[in-house]
Amino acid sequence: MKYFSFKITFEENKAIYRTLAKKHHPDITGKDEVFKALVNEWEFYKLAIEKGVKPEERTAYDKIFKDADFININNVEEFYFKNKPLVDELVVRIFKGKKNKKMDEDLIKFGFTIGKQFLDLFK
Repeated sequence: MKYFSFKITFEENKAIYRTLAKKHHPDITGKDEVFKALVNEWEFYKLAIEKGVKPEERTAYDKIFKDADFININNVEEFYFKNKPLVDELVVRIFKGKKNKKMDEDLIKFGFTIGKQFLDLFK
């Protein structure tokens, strides 16, 4: 995730959100792309916390969603629930240290670029 992290507390992320929302608000910048991505990512983060992302999964969530394109999400809740089974599977694979071609294909379908950092999880 670009703006928030599952590694820090909800309150710390909330403070980051408020600071960035003020800084990137369209009334101040005249642009809404960054603000929309920020709000979408915040909504996703809150939903994931509410639905109970386990503490031991939080690093995996951070890495999976590092390259997520939150700016093009129109319905965050739909995005979360539509992709939750895939995310759950990827989290399990990360913890087991297993990577395969299907995982790469799933990530591409999921809308992420597969970067070196993600692949490094399996070294």
